[in-house]
Parts: sequence; C-alpha cells; structure tokens
Amino acid sequence: MTVQYIIDGEWRGNISVDRNNCESLGISLEEYDYLITANTELAQALSEKGLSRGGVDIALGTIRTRWGKKDVVAFQDPNLRPNGGEQMRALLDGAKSRFGESIQVASRVIKPVAGYGEINEALTEISQKYGLPEGSIELITSVPPGWGMFGVARDASVEAMLYAIQIEKELAARGLVELNGDGKGLKERGQLLLEKAGKVMSNLGNMMEGFIRV
Repeated sequence: MTVQYIIDGEWRGNISVDRNNCESLGISLEEYDYLITANTELAQALSEKGLSRGGVDIALGTIRTRWGKKDVVAFQDPNLRPNGGEQMRALLDGAKSRFGESIQVASRVIKPVAGYGEINEALTEISQKYGLPEGSIELITSVPPGWGMFGVARDASVEAMLYAIQIEKELAARGLVELNGDGKGLKERGQLLLEKAGKVMSNLGNMMEGFIRV
C-alpha cells in the first residue's frame, strides 16, 4: 500500500506501507487488512470492465453525530490512469531486489532547475556523504523547469521519508532544485504530518480530521 504525504497543501511524495510497519503510521492491522481486501476486490471489479491500471484515494476516519460515532473507510477520487504510486512501487520492487524483502522506500516530488545528469550525479555524491549503500537513492526523472522525482530506500518508511526531505534540501543548496515555500522546517513538518495521520486514525473523537491517500 502507498501512503501519500503532503506539505503546505502539496503532494510531495509517497511512502511504502505493509503489514509489518502499518501500525507505526497509525493504521491498525484490522484497518490494513480491510483496505487491502477492499482494494483487491475493487481492482478485480474494474478489470472485468476492461480497466487494468489506476489508483484510488482512501480516507480513514470517524463520523460522529449526537447518536454516536462510526468508523468509516471511504474509497474516493479514483485516478484510473498512471499515477505517483506506480513510480513508488517500481522503486520498491528494485530496492527489494537489492536489499531484501524488508526494505521500505519513500519517493520525493521535486522542482528541478537542472537536468537529469546533474541531479543524478549530485545524488550519488550525497549518498556517499551520508554513507548509504549503493543504490539507496534513485532518480526517477528530472524535467526542468517543473517536475521531477527521486526515491530513497531505508529499513523504515519514516526514515526513508526524512532522508528524502533532507536530500531535497541538499539539492536546493547546490542550486539544482527549488524548494516549495520557504524550505524551512521540512523535516519537522514531515514528522508532524505522520503524527497527525496517526492521531486521525486512532482518535475516535476526531471526525475526518485528515486523510491518508492510498
């Protein structure tokens, strides 16, 4: 499953989630199993209609009324076309082949100023600077000016995401990408985002306070 993270209202990447680490992100095993089962059934139903690829955003939350409250899992905003989750899954497949089945990944959306070659070379240098194993950072694309994406493989999803945020700042310091907003406190905001996501799904007193995009 893919969890999207947002900073300053913008999609900034995805992190991988499986049954072994879902609880660290505030998703219970029961919720995770339900999501996987429901998504599998949806994919099967769509394939029978000739649709073979796409993604669906899934919201988890609680609806509260004066008569009580009810936990809900809502399938919303279907993206029946290539989507960001596909790149992350390709990253995950490659990382598992290099580092083993327990590896997790995070993808990061960037605003490149430089081309693929320059950014790829910088990522290699940054990887060596942090002492990361070869192949831990992978550049998916860089199309200046405007859109790019890279991924980071680490033992834990949150760790991969925080590395990705820091690496983006390193690229910005070299003048290779632009940071969204003022670029300050991205690591701290990323941590707060994950904390909020966990609270939304575990605190039954909150009514759709946030969402996880799958």
